[in-house]
Amino acid sequence: MKTTKSKALLIEHRNEVGVGAKMFNVLGDEGINVAAFSACGRGPQVEFSLLVGERHDEAQRLLSDAGYAVAAEDVLVLEVPDVPGAMAGVLQQLAMADIDVDYAYGSSARDSFTLVVLKTADIEAAAAELAELEIAGGA
Repeated sequence: MKTTKSKALLIEHRNEVGVGAKMFNVLGDEGINVAAFSACGRGPQVEFSLLVGERHDEAQRLLSDAGYAVAAEDVLVLEVPDVPGAMAGVLQQLAMADIDVDYAYGSSARDSFTLVVLKTADIEAAAAELAELEIAGGA
């Protein structure tokens, strides 16, 4: 399975109408593409996690300058075959290696795989554990 180490930007902000639109405009105006994101509103606060690829330092600076509280953390980006049960195989492999998943999100909008962003306490161990994993039905 293809795995790539990357950085996710974590943004916490007041949960108000348009906060996401403004944030995405800051990045879009500078030509920074968001490959994947999650958003979770918790009462008065909203948390975003953004995967912006190689321009994460620039994106972090731009969002910070625009008034957003931004932190970056290491994540693992997986190309999981887009077949039933694939994520079960990934998570079982990590569980057998005693690797806990802090969070994950993904999208199956690709032709043959699902893009999954995964955060663990040990990115290196997770990458090594998944490097040779083969999912039945995957390309």
